[in-house]
Amino acid sequence: MVEALDNIDRQMLDLLKKNGRMTNVELAERVGLSPPPCLRRLRFLESEKVITGYEAKIDTRKLGYEIQAVLIVNLVSPKAKVVSRFLDTMKNIDSVQKIESTIDTAEFIITLVANDLIGYGQFLKNYVQDNEDINSFKSYIIDNVEK
Repeated sequence: MVEALDNIDRQMLDLLKKNGRMTNVELAERVGLSPPPCLRRLRFLESEKVITGYEAKIDTRKLGYEIQAVLIVNLVSPKAKVVSRFLDTMKNIDSVQKIESTIDTAEFIITLVANDLIGYGQFLKNYVQDNEDINSFKSYIIDNVEK
């Protein structure tokens, strides 16, 4: 944990979470600094890996994906062979957007997209319901609400 963060650093982080493409000049103005000290703070946050990167938010509906879902998957075993086989399968599916593991290494949270409910149902049938490595799963269709 970085100890030296103050309210201005936290303001900067909040603003960048909402708009990672904000210019340094705009960021400085919004937090009440001149651009050079703002840039120094920003570089510090990056060097300390508080900021690990910048990414684009993508509206998957504009790409033809009407369904976004989250699966919570519990594997039959936390053994490396089972986990590896499961991850290898999921990583090679185009509709899988993100895979995260929980502290319990046999449980994963998968974010995915599908063109429609039929495609989503096919994903579940082909990769989840008949998968011998999966003990149980919960499936949630989600709707993103911007904060």
